[in-house]
Amino acid sequence: MFHIKTKIINKYHQYLKHLSNPIKPLNWLENLILLNSFRQQLKAETNYHNLSLPIADQTNKYASLTTRLLANFMPNNLGNWSIKKPYSLSTQLEKEVVEMVKNYYHADNKTGGHFTSGSTEGNIYATWIGRNYLLKKLKLKSTEKICLLQNDLAHYSISKAANLNNVVSQKIAINDQSWNIDLDFLVKTIKQLYQAGYRGFLLPLTIGYTVTGTEDEVMKICSIIKKFKAKHPAAEFFVWLDAAFSGMSKAFLSQNFAPFTNQAVQLITTDFHKLLAVPYSTGLVLYKKNLLNFIKSDIPYIDQLDTTLLGSRSGINVIATWMTLKNLNKKSMRNVFVQAIKKKKHFLNKISAEQLKIKIIDHPATVQACLICQDTKAIKLIKEKYDLSIINYKILFPSGWQSLKMVKLYFFPKI
Repeated sequence: MFHIKTKIINKYHQYLKHLSNPIKPLNWLENLILLNSFRQQLKAETNYHNLSLPIADQTNKYASLTTRLLANFMPNNLGNWSIKKPYSLSTQLEKEVVEMVKNYYHADNKTGGHFTSGSTEGNIYATWIGRNYLLKKLKLKSTEKICLLQNDLAHYSISKAANLNNVVSQKIAINDQSWNIDLDFLVKTIKQLYQAGYRGFLLPLTIGYTVTGTEDEVMKICSIIKKFKAKHPAAEFFVWLDAAFSGMSKAFLSQNFAPFTNQAVQLITTDFHKLLAVPYSTGLVLYKKNLLNFIKSDIPYIDQLDTTLLGSRSGINVIATWMTLKNLNKKSMRNVFVQAIKKKKHFLNKISAEQLKIKIIDHPATVQACLICQDTKAIKLIKEKYDLSIINYKILFPSGWQSLKMVKLYFFPKI
């Protein structure tokens, strides 16, 4: 009986392989069989709950309903309503979502925004605007005197953004106690770069590092910048916040998350596809509206101005996000995130009870955490008992470079 079942399974897999590489178009039954096999595979991937994988399990029910009912449509979210009035359903709803998030972030009417594919695009966009901003402010003809400051915990898209925008980058150290930018090292680096002739500084700060969940001390860093500029009027800074992970949790957990009250902060980027489980790729950037003057361009065939990186963007994802935020109020979402953080604490207590050489990095207000394995016993436990992935990470601290065995953990809320 077992052999018969195996033969049937093998035959089925061969048939699926044939469907994946057809000689002629598939008929309706073959399409149904193939799509069902895809569905089963995606379901298996979703059910594999590895806490090291930074993906949402499934779309939230409001986004799921939206994409099912509107699957026959493909609205093009082109241009930017910040310049001219919305001209379609998706641009109207984009404007409303931006206003919702602005309200969560306590931003004023001088703040604009638009949908992106996520915070990788957001970081590239911020670097692009920041570069042009510094070139204009400093009256420079090239980027030779502009430097981007980054650390080893910052998202890899920061390096990509520096490359694409033709600006050099300089490493700054991470504090080995707070696991964010070391303030003394930051000051030292800026002074050295200024003495070397640099005048423009691109400074991305992170709210929810991908690996550790920790966040930079934005208020203190803005104060450092203000003091430096007072002594060195020829220097200019462009600061933005990469809040891909914690941007939305901050909105629901904090009563006073107001990033733009810091005058140095020009832009913030966040994602909806991570913690809110809206289909990939869905993100948002908010920025001071005057920055659009540094990048805007005409789209003559629709009498619209474009101030985005991609131009055409998914309108369905905009509608799915609008539906999500309209149905999930701040109180209900706060409860969802609180439950996720409770799960995180429970898991970290289990790790702590193992009494092995494992350092736990835990920012209390995030759904992320990190483990650092300090010996072979800890590594073996993490791999064999908890089935978690260990990454080799090289980080610059004030004392020098260190190579660490790190485990990133995500406790995504169930929406």
